[in-house]
Amino acid sequence: MKKLPPKIEESIAEYFDKHGITPEKQKMMTEAVIKAYEKITYDPQEAVGVVSAQSLSEPATQMSLDHKESVILKQNNVIRIARIGEFVDKALRLAGKKEADGWDVCDLSPYGFYVPSISPDEKVVWKPLTACSRHKSPKKLLEVRTLSGRKIVATDSHSFVTRKDNKIVSIAGSELRQGDRIPSVKYLPENCTQQLELRGIVNKGDLKGLKKPMPETLNLDHTLGWFFGAYLAEGNCTKYYVSISNVNEAFLSHIREFAKTYNFTFNEYDNFRGFSRGHDIRINSSLLSAILKKTCGTGSGQKRVPDFAYAARKSFVSGLLRGYFDGDGNVSVERMMIRISSNSEELINGIALLLSRFGIFASKHTDKQFSLSIPYKHSRIFREKIGFTIEEKAKRLDSLCSLYAAVEGEKYQDFIDVIGGFGNILVEISRKLGLPTRYVNSFTKRQKIGRETLLRHISVFERASSEKGIDIREELKILKK
Repeated sequence: MKKLPPKIEESIAEYFDKHGITPEKQKMMTEAVIKAYEKITYDPQEAVGVVSAQSLSEPATQMSLDHKESVILKQNNVIRIARIGEFVDKALRLAGKKEADGWDVCDLSPYGFYVPSISPDEKVVWKPLTACSRHKSPKKLLEVRTLSGRKIVATDSHSFVTRKDNKIVSIAGSELRQGDRIPSVKYLPENCTQQLELRGIVNKGDLKGLKKPMPETLNLDHTLGWFFGAYLAEGNCTKYYVSISNVNEAFLSHIREFAKTYNFTFNEYDNFRGFSRGHDIRINSSLLSAILKKTCGTGSGQKRVPDFAYAARKSFVSGLLRGYFDGDGNVSVERMMIRISSNSEELINGIALLLSRFGIFASKHTDKQFSLSIPYKHSRIFREKIGFTIEEKAKRLDSLCSLYAAVEGEKYQDFIDVIGGFGNILVEISRKLGLPTRYVNSFTKRQKIGRETLLRHISVFERASSEKGIDIREELKILKK
């Protein structure tokens, strides 16, 4: 049998001592723990416990979460977001709960659930969800906040994950200190769902009084995505129509074209709800209203990214993000960022996760509203993959891209997208290639290096390796990982 890690042995010993477990029962329980540990081994000396699940707010943890935290789940190639408390309650009813030392547990392995996890090679991958548990909350919970605005509430006795000596390792929540680095999602693998099955969304009550037959599916294309994004930014639902408010003619023109594409009638009205004239387009469809209300919510504080968007093909996701940023987005060349804000934290979290489909990492902020900012180093990929329909915003985005291009070859400081836990590898490669170590000493001492800076050093190392005929392929593989 495998020997347990020291931290697990310590936890078991503390449990035995606290509960006065007899030596005979200690032996039996220890053997059961070892068997369970062997069962979850990922590969030599890498336990699946380190391959930790991501929540919607993203920090990776194998800890017990507060019941209000939202988790990302996949079943039958459909991704959805669920509050962990509600999901576990339903899972225990579905699979049948067993009690163990005051915990309710159940086996979920037959049900085909998956969660996004961190693999030992530092990639986000979908891993099977084999079990879940529920227990009373301890008196003290830990709230972790990252510099990029991610946060999570969990118990402090189990593990987050971090990098150390170029490996993913676990770290107890109670051992986290200000300045430690924990991973977040930069890219989320997707399934590219092509169509939306409507009969799984609406019910017979939503169909009463329809003059046109309901389509069985909607193609998840760029046009439909743009409308969903526009609704999330500027729309609301009533029982009989969907209203979109905006004054930009290009934006309004897209709404009209969408309505015509799906043969919806619409009416237009000026409004004076704010400090200046506004304009509403009302699309007359109780069916469309029901779909949007059930998948996206209604009201500025209750909106959310529809679950099906997380697995939709990229053209739909690109359209949704463009529609949303066309409505709520702004580009600040002076502050060097693209920015959005909302009254809905769930919506902002969802938009951040959708941006990861394109490798765009945004920071979250909370002031009077919840907001998201994309640094200008992502401006070119944003322009290429998402872009703006609104001409004024597109021009400012071009200026932002030009600004980054002008400084790209110079020193670019990034205090968020920083890699740590790389040991002495930069110094060792420099010495092996006969390069001055003074260029990497500071990074090595602080164990922090920005992604852009690391890429520049990799280019220097590759060039020197080629010129001098020195093989550093294994070292480069670690850096590129």
